[in-house]
Order: sequence, then C-alpha cells, then structure tokens
Amino acid sequence: MSTRHDPDPAAQAPGGILVRDAEVDDATEITKAHVRAWQVAYRGIMPDRYLDELSDELAGQSQRRRRHIAAPDEPRVFNLVAEQEGAVVGWLAAGPSRDEDAHERQGEIWAIYVHPESWRTSAGGALMAAAIKRLTDDGYSEASLWVFEANSRARRFYERFGWRTDGASELFERGGGQAIEIRYRLPLTG
Repeated sequence: MSTRHDPDPAAQAPGGILVRDAEVDDATEITKAHVRAWQVAYRGIMPDRYLDELSDELAGQSQRRRRHIAAPDEPRVFNLVAEQEGAVVGWLAAGPSRDEDAHERQGEIWAIYVHPESWRTSAGGALMAAAIKRLTDDGYSEASLWVFEANSRARRFYERFGWRTDGASELFERGGGQAIEIRYRLPLTG
C-alpha cells in the first residue's frame, strides 16, 4: 500500500481545493461524487435507465469502496480526494497500468470523478496534478488512462494536461449499453 502523503502547501489548489489521500470514512462521499458524475457526464453515452439506477446502489458501492481504500487489491494503488470547504467533491484512483501491453514503469489513472456541482472549480485539475506528481514520484515513466470517445468534455480536460491518444480502443459494455473507450498516454518526467 502507498504510504500516506500528507498534503503540502502545493496541494492547496486555487478555489480552496485541498487534495489529500482518501480515507475509509470518505467512501460514501466519494461514491456520491462518482455516481453523480456518471449520471451527468455519461447521459447520452450510456442508457438513461442504467444511469438512473446507479443511485439505488449507493450503499453497496460505498461498502466496496471502503474495502478498496482500506486494503486495495494492488498495493501500489492510491486514492486521492479533493476537498472544498471540508467536503469531498472529487476522487481519483491511480496505480500501475492494467493494460495487457503495459510495461513495468507505466502507471494509470484508473478513475477520476468530480461531483458535477464542483465542475469548473479546479478540483479536477488539482486531482490530476497531484496524481501526475505521485505517479512520477513512484517511479513511473509514463501514464495512461481510458475515456469514452464520445466524452468530449473529459477529453478536452485531459488534453489540457498534455495527454494524447495512442490509437488503442476497446468496447465498454454495461447496463445494456455500449460505448467505445480510447486510451490516452502521458510521458512523465522524474
């Protein structure tokens, strides 16, 4: 498991956003942000019924997230949260790449979600900057992430950080719907 990184002054982002390691007690708020982000960002990409039903599963998802934060399946995984005025408004999970063609020094942003009410507050940018720094500090030479091809908002966000597509794609299927995911990569400097 990653050692705890206490926030340093650089972790305080504009807009009063604080990025820190996630704690087990953050699981419910992380899950709420994750579900609401899916419901808003993926409307029109994934089936409405599936997105609407995500709210029915909050308790179960929160329990799974608690277990994952307490004892991740992969010890090099880290979970970060963005706080604003003491409330968790975003979450990011990262660690080694899960791609079949990954090399040993390739990290991955596994997930990044910000509650829609906190979009455009710099919470997402603060999470991404902290994750890139952590991946670099952990010795990764490059990172990857997957995003729905149709999610132009997220793609613009990643591209502002220098992420670029590499031509890889895969079909994502869930809830009776399917969407194409594309892979982005970012070289890291250490």
